[in-house]
Amino acid sequence: MASAYAGVAALGMWCKPIIVDTFFDPATGDTKTAQAPECKQAIAPNIAATAIDVMKGVMTSGNQTYGNPEDGIPLFGKTGTTDSGNQTWVASGTTAGGSVVWVGNSIGDYNILDAGYEGVPGILLRHYISLALVTALDNKYGGNDWPAPDPGLVTGGGQAVPNGLIGLTPEAAKTLIEGLGFTYADGGPIDSEVPAGRVAATDPAAGSNSAKGATITVYTSKGNKVAFPNVVGNPAGAAESTLNGQGYMTITQSCVVLAPAPGDAVVDPGDPRIDTVQSSNPAPGSYVLPNTPVNLAIGRIDCTVFP
Repeated sequence: MASAYAGVAALGMWCKPIIVDTFFDPATGDTKTAQAPECKQAIAPNIAATAIDVMKGVMTSGNQTYGNPEDGIPLFGKTGTTDSGNQTWVASGTTAGGSVVWVGNSIGDYNILDAGYEGVPGILLRHYISLALVTALDNKYGGNDWPAPDPGLVTGGGQAVPNGLIGLTPEAAKTLIEGLGFTYADGGPIDSEVPAGRVAATDPAAGSNSAKGATITVYTSKGNKVAFPNVVGNPAGAAESTLNGQGYMTITQSCVVLAPAPGDAVVDPGDPRIDTVQSSNPAPGSYVLPNTPVNLAIGRIDCTVFP
């Protein structure tokens, strides 16, 4: 495991672990090389750099922070715990190398999560050991940062979710999705302005990069959203009447102080904007459910006496 993380840290260049690097022959007095280095490019550098970028985040959240020296040297890593909690690991790497710490059962089947030592919870023991190890390695060997992750790998890079699915029948969408090599899944109905029974949304959304064979979840429309009417500029009372007539019964008002007309120092008491709707929430033309709560912003000269 340590060599694997060292290989990722070296941007995919993996070297077989060396157990004995030299030996001394007392009969001849010679010192000879025992195991010569054996290295190969095990994974592509861009794949390694992308994996490193993801695993950097592991070491800056949760329990993993206990094993991060935070000494300015970039660190990536990953933890591992068996379901029964009898074996725990933390592996990490810098550009100088990789290391792995294990705390577990060599004999028996005791749950480490139920244990502790010197006031340290069992789940954190691996991190305290790793902290000492990584700190010593950093102090001796240092380390730099890696290249940026490959954007194509970060976003999936395989194939884009097709456009044009919205409004199709589920059957037509399924044919198109499966024809492109994706897997179709029915996500059920959702609130939408699209005609009932037609495709209203997908996850991932159209245009998103996704791996070939990935599942595209398709949601069909309930057909229950309508365009909100435009009552901006209408007198407050007339606007409420219009909205009531279209089924919007929960209406509140808020006050907005009007700005003076160009060239005026104050708002003219006869300004036609007074007591009229300046804006609405929902906004005009937005699609909403029937009887959605509405707020109308009403223009006033002064809001101090507005309820």
